[in-house]
Amino acid sequence: MVSKRSLLRLGTLTAFTPVVLFISRLLTCIGCVVVGPGLFLSLVPLIFWKFLVTLVCNLVSGGECREPLSFFDTVFAVDNFYTRPHASTLKCFILDGHLSLSDIRELFCNKILYKRISHGSEAKDRWQFQRLHQVPRRFGWFYFWTEVPVNVDLHVKEAILTDDMNKNGCGQKSVVILRVHHVIADGYSLNSIVDEMISKESRYLVKEQEELSLKQKLYFFWTAPAWIVNFFLEEMFAKNPINHRKEDTTGVLAITSIPLEVIKSIRRKTNCHFATIGLSLLGGALRRLFLETRQDINEIPDFLKIMHLLPRPDHPFDRMCNHWSAGSFKVSLKSHNALDRLNEAEEYFRGFTENNYQKLLDLQSTIANLLPAPIYSLVLSRKYLTNMSFTSLPGYDGQAQLCGHDIVDLYKVIGLQYKQTALGAAAYSHNGQLAFSIFANRDILPTQESGERLAQVHLQAELAQLVELLALDAEQV
Repeated sequence: MVSKRSLLRLGTLTAFTPVVLFISRLLTCIGCVVVGPGLFLSLVPLIFWKFLVTLVCNLVSGGECREPLSFFDTVFAVDNFYTRPHASTLKCFILDGHLSLSDIRELFCNKILYKRISHGSEAKDRWQFQRLHQVPRRFGWFYFWTEVPVNVDLHVKEAILTDDMNKNGCGQKSVVILRVHHVIADGYSLNSIVDEMISKESRYLVKEQEELSLKQKLYFFWTAPAWIVNFFLEEMFAKNPINHRKEDTTGVLAITSIPLEVIKSIRRKTNCHFATIGLSLLGGALRRLFLETRQDINEIPDFLKIMHLLPRPDHPFDRMCNHWSAGSFKVSLKSHNALDRLNEAEEYFRGFTENNYQKLLDLQSTIANLLPAPIYSLVLSRKYLTNMSFTSLPGYDGQAQLCGHDIVDLYKVIGLQYKQTALGAAAYSHNGQLAFSIFANRDILPTQESGERLAQVHLQAELAQLVELLALDAEQV
């Protein structure tokens, strides 16, 4: 329950929000003129320190330490690479029939691990997926890539599945998990590995980003502070049960599939983004879960903030990397109407992207790239304001095989796995299906059955209502 004091504070802050927003904008304008040069000068010691550490590291290591990790890599780095990661990304193949360990090892070694490509103008070649041969090494408060030998027997192994994911396929299907520490690669990099393994080509649906005009830059710097202030004001006083600090360190994985043509029909009828459709379906499914598990309807939050991982243009598919961006999007839970929820989510999504707020992360990364690793560890050891993540990636068309076995299903899974984990969802399109996966902390979904109910009952019910409201062909669902 929200106390009267909290409500009073919320009402007071809400009343003064226009004043706060105006002050924040005014300070931004002053900061660009007055504080800007001072901020640049304050970065000089950080620039010098990182340059010095990089130089000394290369001398001390005898060339073993390669280039330093980028900001987008470092946010996922840990002191011991083989401990539980801040985040991981994986692909889950469900195959028809029994796949032998020797077959998958041979495929992985020949097509992925030891595949070499020519590099540069010199007649040299290198590993195509070089990050699979590297780990981060910490030196002088920064991380550097260093090459290590790969023990294939250790990293490519088999086990008998005993959990609920195997209950309907015992003796008939094989499950292949391709799991990559997020410091190594992002989702599109993982797509490129899958493409090599199954001899297919996944799609890359990312628009080129044009350089902002002077007018757009001025508008961006005028409105971005207000967006940030409003974001924190909303999050600070939101009734969000998912925002509570998590005690459990384990999670539940639930999967479901939706005919891709249904999603395309919704997009054609509403002109909404694929990502927005996935976000609204996830929000609606969670609303139904809250209604089912909470006796007091007032405990259900008015909205959820979901961090959506956004791909960036010009992803270098020939190498593994972290080349991503992110934004925070709002999904309303006020209404029981799935179409209203979708339209509101789309409106927020368009407002975020059309105002170029995703560039906030790019601007921050320029400075954050100079920060030492302990700063990242301090941030990641705290509770995130946004405890939910979502990503949407296009896969391949048509039927595919892995080692001669038909791929029945293929899911992308993403999970923030370090203290603040709440819930991560991913939508991956392939072979006429939108494969939807939900990975949640057991504080949110205590059992495998509750996870399956969220994915296979609540999410499908939200989709069915959306199809009905749009008067689409219900037989497609």
